[in-house]
Amino acid sequence: MKKFMVIIFSSLLLFGCSNNNDKASDDNTSNVKAVESRVNDSPEKPVEEGTSLVSEMQEIMSKNGYVKQEEILDYELKGDYLFVLNYNTTKGTDVIILKNDSGKLEWIKAIDTGSATLISADENATKENDNGPFILVVQPEDSKVTGVKTFGEYAKMIQVTRSINDSLTKDIKLWVYVTDELDINPQDFVSKMDQEIEYLYTP
Repeated sequence: MKKFMVIIFSSLLLFGCSNNNDKASDDNTSNVKAVESRVNDSPEKPVEEGTSLVSEMQEIMSKNGYVKQEEILDYELKGDYLFVLNYNTTKGTDVIILKNDSGKLEWIKAIDTGSATLISADENATKENDNGPFILVVQPEDSKVTGVKTFGEYAKMIQVTRSINDSLTKDIKLWVYVTDELDINPQDFVSKMDQEIEYLYTP
């Protein structure tokens, strides 16, 4: 287990170094803490020895049409699942779900996102069977939003700048919240979204 945690931690650091053009919203200290937190919550079965989590993730995404590494915004480990946020200037933000199955990552699905999208790793999730984990992606239309609270907790902000061409860039800002359990299923979330999401503003 310790060996697996070291492999993942090293992979995450190497991947972070390849994205120096992105303006991350957190400083280095909070980034390290976030990585440590995700590593501590990693699946018990390691990725097969001799492989890299990041390279395996990129390989399986490429096979499914996500070929540009620079489009990856962030990824979150939760249990046996890996949630990958991918931003394309034409399509917008997708969430790709991968699962660690006996030491190998397997493709589960890719989901388009809107202003607020709740996704379960299990597409059959309901309030009764509680098939998490879940990821909520919030992309406010109001650029003045500086924070998001959802289900009573603060969501994690991701903020990067991407080049459209030689003279044009685009600022991307969104919030993510990942959890194992919710008192609501994704099918009911749309009708209760206003009750579950609070937008915060800095005076």
